[in-house]
Amino acid sequence: MAVLLRELPGFACDFSGVASYVSRMRGMGVIHAPVGCIGNYTGFDEPDWFVNPGMIFSSSMREDETIFGLDEIVIEKSVQSVNDLNPDFYVMIGCPPPALIGTDYQAIAEEVERRTGVPSISVDTNGFDTYRRGADKFFKAMAERFLEPMEKKDGLVNVIGYNHLDYCGEEDLKDLCDILSGKWKYINTCGSLEDFKRLPEAELNMVVSASALGLARYMEREFGIPYTCDLPVGGTDVPASAGKGGRRVLIIGDQVMSNATRTMVESRYGCTSDVATFFDLDEGISRPGDAGLVSEEELKDILSSGYDYVIGDPLFKKFVDCEYVEIPQVAVSSRLFWN
Repeated sequence: MAVLLRELPGFACDFSGVASYVSRMRGMGVIHAPVGCIGNYTGFDEPDWFVNPGMIFSSSMREDETIFGLDEIVIEKSVQSVNDLNPDFYVMIGCPPPALIGTDYQAIAEEVERRTGVPSISVDTNGFDTYRRGADKFFKAMAERFLEPMEKKDGLVNVIGYNHLDYCGEEDLKDLCDILSGKWKYINTCGSLEDFKRLPEAELNMVVSASALGLARYMEREFGIPYTCDLPVGGTDVPASAGKGGRRVLIIGDQVMSNATRTMVESRYGCTSDVATFFDLDEGISRPGDAGLVSEEELKDILSSGYDYVIGDPLFKKFVDCEYVEIPQVAVSSRLFWN
């Protein structure tokens, strides 16, 4: 019961993290579950679905199919859809019912690939973990399947981890590419399977969300590609209040984005700041005072230590007594604020 959320809604879960990346990369994903699971993804976790639904489907499991593990039904549906739509790759995405009965997702993916010839992988999500964990599993499966050593391409940087659960829409990515184009000749934003396969060509990986940290470390280990999490947050104009300092700031959200916001806040305003996240604190990019949260009570405890400003999703404002700066995060507040 320690992780029970009583005042906040449930956050985006692991299968939504997978589906969002699959859709962005023009793959086909099948969420193996009753239709309610895909309803969470399409209606509440994926802002882009209303404009660009992509190829994310539900296996529409019935109760008897769940109980008896009738995998052939989802295999036949998947094969027909792959043949009709011709995606670049196929992903079998797990959900609570098949996870509870121990469905062999990888066997389903292998059979779909055998019958269609389309590269297929599986991700053993269960609907109970965070979207970041689902994305991390997806990148691990993709890297092990598709990445191979390649000759480096001078002036190429990868932007990895861009998604619609942390960033709403593509506008931030366009702005980032405009900034990077002043230094780099080539920018790979990983928008397709072919782009993903070319990741090992890069000289540097720029990680733009914590969900891609595992992928960045994999490529550093396997291909010797360094990575950075230093996002260029904030403009160049320095306000009159800059440098006065002495204020304490708490930033709540994705750890990579929050760290970048912290760098801006401290350099421009002279504040001291901490980062908190409900989506797994990574010790490798954290500082003393940062916190990984699992409950509202832990958030309240941190806030009680006294901050002058808090930056985060509007839904966290109800717990705060000080000045609050609202930055919506789709994974937290969904369609309430994504516009």
